[in-house]
Amino acid sequence: MIGSGIQNNVFYRCVEDCNEAIMISDMSGILTYVNPAWSHIYGYSRDDALGKTPRLLHSGFQKPQFYKDMWEDIRNPKIGFWKGELVNKAQDGSLVPVYLTITPYRDSEGIVKGFMGVALDMRAQKDLEAKIMHQDRLASVGVIASGLAHEIGTPLSVIRGRAELMLESMSVRDCEEFKNLEIIMQQVDRISYFMHALLGIGRKSVELRVEKLDLNSVLNHIFSIMDQTFKSEEIEFKMSGRAENHIIGDAQKIEQILLNLLKNALHAVKSARKSDPEKKNYVRIDVAQNEGGAFVSVVDSGIGFAPDQLKNLFQPFYTTKNTGEGTGLGLAISLQIAQSMGGSIMAHRDSQSQETHFCVEFRVSEDEIAVSNLA
Repeated sequence: MIGSGIQNNVFYRCVEDCNEAIMISDMSGILTYVNPAWSHIYGYSRDDALGKTPRLLHSGFQKPQFYKDMWEDIRNPKIGFWKGELVNKAQDGSLVPVYLTITPYRDSEGIVKGFMGVALDMRAQKDLEAKIMHQDRLASVGVIASGLAHEIGTPLSVIRGRAELMLESMSVRDCEEFKNLEIIMQQVDRISYFMHALLGIGRKSVELRVEKLDLNSVLNHIFSIMDQTFKSEEIEFKMSGRAENHIIGDAQKIEQILLNLLKNALHAVKSARKSDPEKKNYVRIDVAQNEGGAFVSVVDSGIGFAPDQLKNLFQPFYTTKNTGEGTGLGLAISLQIAQSMGGSIMAHRDSQSQETHFCVEFRVSEDEIAVSNLA
């Protein structure tokens, strides 16, 4: 048999080195032990935790009745434990979903001396579930859009065709009827674009013409397209940095992503100028690179977004613009395109400079991304 001292040491090392968060409390709920994994997940040091109660982790997601029912199960001799999901709060205020098991521990005579909680961090699993749900929603959008495109496409074509015929037959162009017909055609085109965007975002993959590209050349072209627009709005527009390596991607799709981000930036700066005419107005393209990829950031001094809006920015139909100013599909489509090329898009708001950053990552050609996986 293993001696009690060695045995206790083995058990201690197992608990100390366990990847799951473990906490032990006495009968009054005072924490007497937490393992390193507990400190890592919640951010509290052992010294911070000992002498406190598990209430320091309460997030407000669970009501008092939840904890009352929990302890009734633990103290019920017929049950004697509790397990389930709940949301705790870490020291930095972030929310931590966990699968928690609480059991009493006893001395050699079988008398309960306290309680042990073992928590499995569920953040990675919840993120994966959210991504799967997002993909399911996109698939549903694709099915609905396909049906709508079929039913709406033909009458839209008829409306637009008749409007064109009426325009061509009009001898006087500077009149109210002519302008109204132009508006009809513009709105029909807007509906057609919206339906096309719905179909695109519902697809699991994006059709790409993948090739080796000089990113600097693509960016210079984009800059030349937008430069006059920013000048006419009296908004400073410049580009800094340079990509040293070629990237793998579709030039037209890259232009689509960056033009969408630049137009969003233009709108944000114009909105900010309305509320603060004296504020400096600018939009900037920053280019950087590391060994694995090239990064293009669209930076603006506009109104930005609130922290609670960040998680929804790339969701279909979500927009921070006023009604009628955006469809809420631009960022969702841009992210889908970027991911299809092996990249990504990240957004953040700098708390000091109050700049809004949208950073697009592209893979450099040395990574040898399999073209078959991109289309």
